[in-house]
Amino acid sequence: MPGESSLLVVLRPAQLALRWARWRFDPSARSGIPAHITVLYPFLPPAQINQQVLQALEATFSTTGSFAFRLSAVEWFDDRVAYIAVEPPEPFVSLTQAVMARFPGHEPYGGTYESIVPHLTIGVQGERPGLARAAERVAKILPIEAKASEVHLMVHGPGARRWRLARSFALGAR
Repeated sequence: MPGESSLLVVLRPAQLALRWARWRFDPSARSGIPAHITVLYPFLPPAQINQQVLQALEATFSTTGSFAFRLSAVEWFDDRVAYIAVEPPEPFVSLTQAVMARFPGHEPYGGTYESIVPHLTIGVQGERPGLARAAERVAKILPIEAKASEVHLMVHGPGARRWRLARSFALGAR
């Protein structure tokens, strides 16, 4: 496997509040991915990320200003993935579409899903009753107000156990 990369908006205000749930129920947390809203996963293999790609990402993100949003309510995908919905979702959808326009052929989650649903995953594994209890506990701390001001490029190289930050791009840097 050549490794993988992802573009994320990291949510520092939610990091501590959700760490316990994500650590237990979301394997990405244990591999170094912070609490986040995904802009695009998968992106490019790390070996394909060169200066031209970085400049294209910078140009893409510099045209979108920072924006406020809220983590509003706990919801579920197919009764097996608990997540926190984002309001409003449109700025995140626009970010994803802008990256897809710049890098054709790269769709969220490999095109597995028809629509883009910006969210923060609480958990994707574990027994359903435990994940449901965690989701109920998380719901009690909502809403969480946040601001998107940068997009992080995270990479996971072949044989690596943890993801690492490769670069951050400020929104609206122009």
